[in-house]
Amino acid sequence: MASAFTILLVVDDPAFRGGLMTALRSLGMRTVLMGDPEQARSFLAMEMPSLIVVDPRIGGPGGGVEWIRQRRGEGITVPMVLCATTREEAQGLLLQTDSLGVASVIPKQAPPETLAAHIAELLATPGEVSSEEADPGAPLRNAIEAVRVSIVNLQKNPTARDRLVSTLEICARLKAVAKPLQSEAGVAAADKISELIEEARDGRGRLDQSAWVVIDRVLVRARDSAGSVVAAPPQQDVRKPSASAYAEDPAPGIKGPTQGEGDIDELSGLATRDAFLRDAEEKVHGSMMAERPLAFCVVGIDDADALRAERRLDSVLETAGKFLLSRFRPDDGRGRWLVDAFALAFPGTPAPMAINSMTRSVEAFFALRLANGAGVPVTLSVGIAMYPKEGRDAPAALQAAEQRMRAAQKRGGGIVVG
Repeated sequence: MASAFTILLVVDDPAFRGGLMTALRSLGMRTVLMGDPEQARSFLAMEMPSLIVVDPRIGGPGGGVEWIRQRRGEGITVPMVLCATTREEAQGLLLQTDSLGVASVIPKQAPPETLAAHIAELLATPGEVSSEEADPGAPLRNAIEAVRVSIVNLQKNPTARDRLVSTLEICARLKAVAKPLQSEAGVAAADKISELIEEARDGRGRLDQSAWVVIDRVLVRARDSAGSVVAAPPQQDVRKPSASAYAEDPAPGIKGPTQGEGDIDELSGLATRDAFLRDAEEKVHGSMMAERPLAFCVVGIDDADALRAERRLDSVLETAGKFLLSRFRPDDGRGRWLVDAFALAFPGTPAPMAINSMTRSVEAFFALRLANGAGVPVTLSVGIAMYPKEGRDAPAALQAAEQRMRAAQKRGGGIVVG
C-alpha cells in the first residue's frame, strides 16, 4: 500500500513535521515538505499527491484554512487533513470540515506514529489497487533505500551504538520484505550488512572503507534484482508494518525506484523531481565517501506568471530543458524542481566554480532571446548551496538553494550564494 502514496506536508512547524515525516516514511510513504504555501501551490501544478496535511497556522491571510478553500476552488479534490495545535483550535476546525472537504483534524500533540497510522487508514480505500501490486519490486526497493539512507548516516559516526542498532533493525525489515518476495539478493544483502554491523557493535570488526565498499556492492545487487521479484503470497501482507515498527527509522530518506521511463519530465526532458532527488542522494553519498564538495543549484524562470498568462511558459521550459541538457558534465544532475524552476547537482565542485559555471550559463540563456518573436529575452535567477556546509542532506541543501533563488528574483535576478 504505502509506496503508492505521496503525502504533501504544508507545514512550517519543525518539531511537528520532523516526527510526522519520519513516521510516514517508516511506513514507506513518500513525503514532500513545502513550508511555504505558494511553493505548495506550485507543486500542485506539477504533481497531485495522495493526501495533503495542512497547518492552519501557515503564513498568509486566513492561514491554512483559506489555503485549502482556495485549492478547492481551483479544483483540487485530493483528501486534506488539518493539524491542530490546541484542543480549542481542533474543535473550531472540526466545525469547518464539511465546508472545506477536510477528511480529518489531527492533534499535533499525538505520537507521530499514531498520526501516520491514521493517515494510512484514510488512504486505505477498499478495493484500491496499489502500485506495489502492479510492481512487486517496489517494497523491496523501498526497504533497500531505507537501509542505504541509514548507512549514509552511520558513516558520519561509525561507532555510534544507537545508529548501529537502528541499522540492524532496518536490515531486519529488509530481510522480512525480501523473503516473501523470493529475493535472494535482498536477503543476502540484509545478512551481509547485519554481519558487518554486529561485528562493529561487538568490537570484532571495523566499519572502514573496505566495509562500505562491500555494503554498496550488496545493496546495488539487491536493488538490481528488484525487477525480477515475484508478488508476495496472498496470505502475507508485506505492505503493512506492525504498529511497533512505525517509528523505528530515525533517518528517513528519499524513497522510490531506480530511474526509468517514468522518471523523465515530459516537458523539459530532464529528470522528474523524485528522480532528481534520488540521484542527489547518491551524489551526497559519493561526496561524503570521497570528501569532495557538492554544489546544488536551483534555477528559476523569471516572470513565470506573466509567461504562463501569455501561454508561453511551456515553450520556455522546453527550451530551458534542452539548454540545460546541452551544458555541464555527463555526471552532473539535472531535474525539473518546480513548475517554474530546475535543480542542478555538481559533484566535486567548490562554490567559486559553481558560481562561475552558472554565471556563464545565465548569460548564454539570456542570449537565446526565446520568449517571443519580438526578441524579448527570458532571464534566469539562481540560488546556490553547498553540501554539507549549508544542508545536512540533499533536501536541506536544495531548500536553501531554492530560497536563495527566490531572493535573487525579488532583487531583480542574478545569482545568490551563502
